Amino acid sequence: MSIRVLHTTPSGDCINAPSFYSDDDLPTPAESREMEVRIIRHNVAANGFRPVPIYNHDAGFNGAGKAPYGTAWQIAARRDPPAAVTTYNPDATNTGIMCDGLRCIDIDVDEPDRAREILEAARMTCGQGSLVRYRNNSPRMLLVYRAAVDAPKRAIKNKHTGHGVEVLGKGQQFVAYGKHPTGADLQWDDDRAPDTVPLSALPVVTEDQITLLLAVAAAALDIQPEAVPAATNTAAPTATDIPISIEDVVASLAVIPDDGGDYDEWLKVGAGIHSIDNGAEGFSAFDGWSRRSPKYQRNSVIKQWKQYHANPMVSITAGSLIHRAREANPAFITPSLRNHIQAKRAGRPAPTERAGSRFMMSSITDILTMPPPVWLVPGLLLENTVAAIYGPPASFKSFVALDIALSLAAGAEWNGQRLPHSGVVYVAAEGASGLGKRAAAWMQYRGITPPEAMRVVGQPVPLSDQQAVNDLIVELRASASNTGLPNKLIVLDTLARCSVGVDENSAKEMGVVIAAAIRIRAETGATVLLVHHTGKDSSRGMRGSNRLLGDLDTTIEIVRHSDASRVALHVRKQKDAEEGDAIYFEMRKVELPLRAGHPMASSLTPVLLEGAEATKKNDDALQFAEKLPLGEVTSLSKAIDLLGWARGQRAFDRIKSAIPKVAGVTVRTPVGMRRITRVDTKTKDGALLVDEVPE
Repeated sequence: MSIRVLHTTPSGDCINAPSFYSDDDLPTPAESREMEVRIIRHNVAANGFRPVPIYNHDAGFNGAGKAPYGTAWQIAARRDPPAAVTTYNPDATNTGIMCDGLRCIDIDVDEPDRAREILEAARMTCGQGSLVRYRNNSPRMLLVYRAAVDAPKRAIKNKHTGHGVEVLGKGQQFVAYGKHPTGADLQWDDDRAPDTVPLSALPVVTEDQITLLLAVAAAALDIQPEAVPAATNTAAPTATDIPISIEDVVASLAVIPDDGGDYDEWLKVGAGIHSIDNGAEGFSAFDGWSRRSPKYQRNSVIKQWKQYHANPMVSITAGSLIHRAREANPAFITPSLRNHIQAKRAGRPAPTERAGSRFMMSSITDILTMPPPVWLVPGLLLENTVAAIYGPPASFKSFVALDIALSLAAGAEWNGQRLPHSGVVYVAAEGASGLGKRAAAWMQYRGITPPEAMRVVGQPVPLSDQQAVNDLIVELRASASNTGLPNKLIVLDTLARCSVGVDENSAKEMGVVIAAAIRIRAETGATVLLVHHTGKDSSRGMRGSNRLLGDLDTTIEIVRHSDASRVALHVRKQKDAEEGDAIYFEMRKVELPLRAGHPMASSLTPVLLEGAEATKKNDDALQFAEKLPLGEVTSLSKAIDLLGWARGQRAFDRIKSAIPKVAGVTVRTPVGMRRITRVDTKTKDGALLVDEVPE
């Protein structure tokens, strides 16, 4: 006796299978399984679908039974014919379907009545005639429609019950044939499946219909209506069209929760990070995210990272992190995708980067249409820059730096502008003990509770030590994960304490220090603010090499008024924006609550002075008295240079406004009374004369 094995596609085509077996030469179970898989995949492809090989349910790793075989499975599935038709691997005999051109409604509900309710809602809103996949051990099911337009995944989920609905789309896949990870067979209602029904026969569903379905399903699953994701602009790229960067991963981790309750989830997140960067940056991201868990143990993180090296979870990719972030926040968008969309909106090609390229080229049109710099602190600090605030000892520069830092961490007002609620890290290199009183005074005066978005490092960070800088960057990423907010400001107070052993007058050695600050900015996207001193001659600006001024984006001088309680901030350099007007503060004493076992305590806090034009002019006059040579006629041009102001008509007008030509101005300085007058010279602008005034 012999058996004829014949298989045909719905169109009547016969596929090639072993033609005859005798009773003495029946196929082995492995041969039968291979033949069955090859037939299914051939017929699926013949019907217009794109088959994907899926790891067997008993492959022995997380994701077995659902994970696609191979790291480039999307590319393989999009070939003609799909690679799954022409290749076979006994470790990947489950078969999935690529969702390009499809909308697959995955009903992840374990309550039979609710699952059936959503099934009927799908048929009502999206139409009859879809394919329906199910398994006997669960009420969960999946419906397959043809997509009116290719679109990315949309999903809703009740975080308390875990029930939800996912609408799979471009770049994704679902398992169509084989065994579920529970061991149950995957089946199709009425034997209508991708290997028996052509793609062209499926009903077409629009994104408006999907939106309506998700709204109905949200009501059935007790999910708030605002949690229903809006239809994505289908002209916009999806995550699968844009290469994923480590920056995208870090942004995703800031959204993905880690409460320590799901060990498998922790493993998958780590594997996703490892898939895109298995080096120091990847480990830093994994370690920082893991620290948010109350069960965090650094040794466990290190051990697992090494395990990824030895046995990588190849089925888990960085794309899974993007999906998890969008599940946690449907509005989440990666930095890469945001940049792409902004470029498209500007009507120019989006910049692309070759794999492994260090340098990305832009056209002149790209440069001309780049967005303007963004203010972090309006009029003072720009985002993603390196800046310095400097002044002589006891000029309250640390108080002002702390004021800015706390205002950002609290999302409070500063100089009349509401600052963005941001992560902040303050390196108190001179010790954190005094910082506590200053912060307490700041909060008490403003009636603000402690802003948890601010973290403090109570020791110096040696910027000349590359390993120390590496360690700081690890901690900075961890703080962003812990607070859930990206760090927007990193304060190093003081630069001198963070560069001990460095020759401040050496351009080469200071170049190393500033390069470290620039690297911290580049690695974190934060503005780095250095707190620094002036030299013995304060008219010459910051202490040390001119390299410092040249490499910084912004420099801010703080000047203490003749009235010892008042200070002024003067922007001396603003590379990518106009220099703003001076900002004036009064230092006010705040009595702190008495603590048991502690003496009475108080501290100062800076308070903005508004509408102080007279104070502004007097402060300028004080600078002239303190920085210009006594008893000598100084041209206005030279005076501007000595003051460190930017040359221009604005500087000349400022001098003329502060010093009336006839009367002049008398001010009190720390060394006595001084009179400043404008005198005529051969130059058209005139000059200034500073004289001592007897008291």
